[in-house]
Amino acid sequence: MKTAYTLLILLMITPAYSSEFDEEFAVYSSNGSVETVAKKLEGAIKNRKLNIFQVIDHGANAEKAGLKLLASRVYVFGNPIIGTKLMQCAPSIAFDLPLRISLRKAQDGAVMLEYRSIENLARTHNLENCAEVVSKVSKMMKAIAIEALK
Repeated sequence: MKTAYTLLILLMITPAYSSEFDEEFAVYSSNGSVETVAKKLEGAIKNRKLNIFQVIDHGANAEKAGLKLLASRVYVFGNPIIGTKLMQCAPSIAFDLPLRISLRKAQDGAVMLEYRSIENLARTHNLENCAEVVSKVSKMMKAIAIEALK
């Protein structure tokens, strides 16, 4: 009985999004609107004292070129403390900084948030001596995605 009650509670608090994680990308999806998720994403990034350096709106750029593309934006963000700590461990990670999250509308209407997994970046750039920073950045990216999709 206690197990059934616990399962019921977990189902009730499960957020309205799903996530996948593979070796390369973390992928989250939601039934929300692109604009709502975009506002929440910007807030989630700024709430963590991160700078949004650029928002690349691929959908708007496609439209200007006379082409059609479902909503697709890339948020480029970070801060010098995080980036510097990672680059002190492995200067080659500069190629993958600042951090990025893709926000797009999928063919089925779902809103997708995707980013390259920090663990993958750690393997690519041999950041094994920076495990604490990598762990913090990984948790931060996941928290940003989840907050944006609430």
